[in-house]
Amino acid sequence: ILGGTSSDFGVRLEIEKTRLIADITPLRLRLTSAKAGHYYVLTHDTDGEVRVLFPDVWHPESRISAEQPLYWPAKGEEVKFGEPLGKARILVVVSEVPLDFKAATKRMDQDWRLLFMGEDVKGAAASQPIGRHLYLGLPKCSSGINCEAPYGAAAAVFEVVK
Repeated sequence: ILGGTSSDFGVRLEIEKTRLIADITPLRLRLTSAKAGHYYVLTHDTDGEVRVLFPDVWHPESRISAEQPLYWPAKGEEVKFGEPLGKARILVVVSEVPLDFKAATKRMDQDWRLLFMGEDVKGAAASQPIGRHLYLGLPKCSSGINCEAPYGAAAAVFEVVK
């Protein structure tokens, strides 16, 4: 995913704290993109699952402005991680067009999409355009047909500890 990014986006991701105390310390991100677009926050969690944390069922709008820092989650909201303890990865994707993750969704887990993993990815990936990773979703093009959807991405690691 990171290898296919467009350099025009220049997505930057900063994690406020990279060591989160389980069920106490919330995850806080600072995102910046050189281009405006739609942003998505995915995690490869400590339980081994891949989730789309944002957008979610409560916050479907995912716009980010060019060169304007965006703090996620929004003020007054928190995202905390519990057990199992360990390292997790965050991936932020910014796309010119909205992305649809329905084809990549195994099931809903609370408010978040749980994505296919391992061997299940092969079957679900059949609906993706050739060469597009399942975790990039399908571009929602205004023309209703497949379109190019340049994107930028950044990744980071955090650890959930006792």
